[in-house]
Amino acid sequence: MEDTVPYITANPLSETQWECRLESVKALRHQMREIRKALFAVADESWDPMVKAEAESLANFEVGNFEFILAPIIWYDILFSVNTVSKSLQSADMQLDVAIQQIKGLVTYLTKYRGTGFHSAMITAKEIASAMDVEQVFKQNRKRRRKRQFDYESRDEGRLSAEQAFRTGYFLCITDQAVTSMNTRFEQLQ
Repeated sequence: MEDTVPYITANPLSETQWECRLESVKALRHQMREIRKALFAVADESWDPMVKAEAESLANFEVGNFEFILAPIIWYDILFSVNTVSKSLQSADMQLDVAIQQIKGLVTYLTKYRGTGFHSAMITAKEIASAMDVEQVFKQNRKRRRKRQFDYESRDEGRLSAEQAFRTGYFLCITDQAVTSMNTRFEQLQ
């Protein structure tokens, strides 16, 4: 597997260091195609049926899933900007007014990313998915039907497309949480 993915290796997630989180996501973001090939290689070379099935499953249904391809792109964009400011704030000669400006700039970036980031991440994800020969679709969850108890209850209202559901249920949640967290830190510094 290391021969297939020579440049960046997947690292375990750190609970405390932004740099480690960024590096963990960076491996997926920039070498997803190679990681998928490595999983297929493990499946081909393994004699253990459990290892073979697990590697094929990961390659086909996880790394080979468009939503999975999109997620590390979003996370990398957010973590990269947070890590850049975090490193700057850890400088020994950091001044409080500069720190406030940098956090304010990060909040501005994250707010702008909330509005435009999904579209740009989708473009990148489509390029990667195309190179990996992965279908560029979101999984549509099965529509649940509820029995209406009373006449005044509304019928099932229009559903979001799978892409819109991913955007609202995943992307907007992450970006809103990041903006809220940075606003809290910004208020503490002020």
